[in-house]
Amino acid sequence: MRIEGVELEQVAAEVDTPFYSYSAASLSGAYGRWNRAFEDIGFGGDRHRTCFAVKANGALAVLHHLAERGAGFDIISEGELRRVLVVGADPGGIVFSGPGKTADAIAQAVEAGVGLINVEVPEEIDVLASLAKGVGRRLGIGLRLNPDLHPRTHPAIATGPRSTKFGLTPEEIDQILDREESLAGLEIKAIAVHIGSQIVDLEPMGAAAQVARQWAGYLRDRGHPTRWIDLGGGLGIDYGDEAAPPSPGDLARYVKPFLDDWDGKLITEPGRVIAGPAGMLITRVIAIRERPDRTLLICD
Repeated sequence: MRIEGVELEQVAAEVDTPFYSYSAASLSGAYGRWNRAFEDIGFGGDRHRTCFAVKANGALAVLHHLAERGAGFDIISEGELRRVLVVGADPGGIVFSGPGKTADAIAQAVEAGVGLINVEVPEEIDVLASLAKGVGRRLGIGLRLNPDLHPRTHPAIATGPRSTKFGLTPEEIDQILDREESLAGLEIKAIAVHIGSQIVDLEPMGAAAQVARQWAGYLRDRGHPTRWIDLGGGLGIDYGDEAAPPSPGDLARYVKPFLDDWDGKLITEPGRVIAGPAGMLITRVIAIRERPDRTLLICD
C-alpha cells in the first residue's frame, strides 16, 4: 500500500500508528482542477477566489500546502481562523461564515483583516457595526441567504432548507437593509448561498446560483456595491458504492448559464472534493474478535 510511491508500512515503522498520510500531489491536482473548471467558464484570474473549507480538513500540513498554492479559506470559528493564519494564509482571502460566530470570534476576524464576514444571524449586524466604529473603517460583509432549497443529500448535511439554522431568510435580509443607520460602517460586498455537502445532483446547485444572481442584482438595486457571489461548496466525492459524482468541470458548466450576465466576481468553497480523496488513515490491528454474524477488527 503506497501513496505517491511511498510504502506506508515503512512509514508506520518509522512514526508508529495510528497516523494520517496525505498525498500532496492529490491535493494540488484537485485544487488545480477546481480552479481550471471556473477559468473555463470565464471566471479566471481575480474574478474567482477558491476558498478551501477548513471544516473538511483542518490538518496544518494540508492547510499549509494549499496556502502555498494561493488558496483562500472558508472558516467557521476562531479556532479555524488561528489555524489558517498560522500557516501563512492571506487574511484578505478568508471568508468567515457560520451561524455560531461569537462576538469575540468576530472581533478577532476584524482585527486579523479577514476579507469577508458572511452574516447569518441578524444580531451579527450590531456586533459588526460596533466594531466598525471602534476600528474607524468600513468592514466588508456578505449576507448569506437561505434559499429554501434541498440539495438532495443526507438531511444532517443539508443547509439549504428553510428549516435549518443556516442563513438569513429573505424577510430578514430586507429588515437588515432597512436599518440604514446600522449599516453606516459596513459595506455589503457579497451575497452568499450554501445548500449542503456531498451533493451529487447538480440541479439544486444551479437553482442556488440562479437565486444568488437575482439577489446580487437586488442588493445593487438597493444601493449596495455587491461585487461577489459566494456559491459555497458541497460537491460530493465517490465513496465506492454509489454513482460517480459530477466533476468540478460538470459543476462549473452547469452553473454557467445562471452567471453569464454577472459582471462581478465569484467565490467558491470546495472542501471534501479537494481533501477527501487525498489521504488515508493507517491503523494497526491489535485484536480480532469473532462474532456469529461478523468478524471485528480492534484497531489502535
